[in-house]
Amino acid sequence: MNLNLEFSQASNLSEPSPSPMDTMEIEEELQDIYSTFSKYIKNKIKLGRMMDRYNVQLYSQFSARELVHQFKRVFRVQRNAFKVNVSMGLILQNKISGEYRYNWASQNNQLLFDKPTLIRNSLDKANFIRSLTEIHLTNKVQRPNSEWIFVKVTNVEFYIYKLPGVAIGSSVCLPEHLLKNKGLNSLIKNKRGKSYADKKCFFRCLALHFNTPLNGLERKTNKLLKHYCKMASISDFGGVYMEQMEDISRIFDIPINVYSQDESRATDLIFRSTLESDKTLNLNLFSDHFSYIKDLSLYSNSYRCKKCDKMWSHSGNFHRHVKSCDSSVKEYFGNGTFEVKPTIFDELERNGINVPKEKRNFPYSALIPLL
Repeated sequence: MNLNLEFSQASNLSEPSPSPMDTMEIEEELQDIYSTFSKYIKNKIKLGRMMDRYNVQLYSQFSARELVHQFKRVFRVQRNAFKVNVSMGLILQNKISGEYRYNWASQNNQLLFDKPTLIRNSLDKANFIRSLTEIHLTNKVQRPNSEWIFVKVTNVEFYIYKLPGVAIGSSVCLPEHLLKNKGLNSLIKNKRGKSYADKKCFFRCLALHFNTPLNGLERKTNKLLKHYCKMASISDFGGVYMEQMEDISRIFDIPINVYSQDESRATDLIFRSTLESDKTLNLNLFSDHFSYIKDLSLYSNSYRCKKCDKMWSHSGNFHRHVKSCDSSVKEYFGNGTFEVKPTIFDELERNGINVPKEKRNFPYSALIPLL
């Protein structure tokens, strides 16, 4: 029995593919536990008004690689900022009596973190993934007393706490990689060096997109803001919200793409309006501030699809891929979508071992007489 509860520090945390172990039978001595507590262990999604639950049954050995993989699947179906915490369902055994018991996952039991973590962009995602790989599970397993020993983790449950819309337009200090980005106009200070704090960053970006010179930026910004407030029937402007981007796109009849970028300049598309044309307004979102992307080719080295995590070096190829990518459907787990698991030969090919097709099937059948 493997009692090493510390996550392995895998050097490659790319998504693991299901292994042949995923189809293994449950240990005979644990079958009663799995049967009795199946409703807590099996895959299940429960969507709520303030919180969503994603419960994932684990078949292979619990590891940082597996936990990161499952978090990415949950992350892909989120459309707004959220807070997340994770709990484990696990089996313990009494080392004196041999009795097994199940500790189910809950918001008050077996949590991996003391408090939920805020996820707003790809940097937050990367930091959370890093924290998952650094957890030592011996500090997280709750036992009644020292007579009980850990056996295995049966499932993990992700708690996604929904956040109300946050107005974009705060005064921020951009990180170095964005300040030095030659494809970006940061728009964090006016020409006198004073930080903007009026929540008009979106309309300054829009004014620049309409080729407004910097010395006339404020006049055009206020004119665009006034038009927006009139069309949207807003009497007290307090900033724009991501939820309003589609409406804003239609008010000004211009497509809008919103990106976020990490320190390696890998870029995520976090919003794309339904309008299409060659006059797209491209924005960078950091924290609660929009900056204007004046040149996409200078702005980013690579673009990352949030649905499948594939990377693209050209924005045009990336956007064509995003329109057709259906990985979020294939990866959606629960009681809905069938997904064909890779065979042992698929796994071997991924590791550089190719078995000819004519040798993959045994040419004879075995018959076992039943007496």
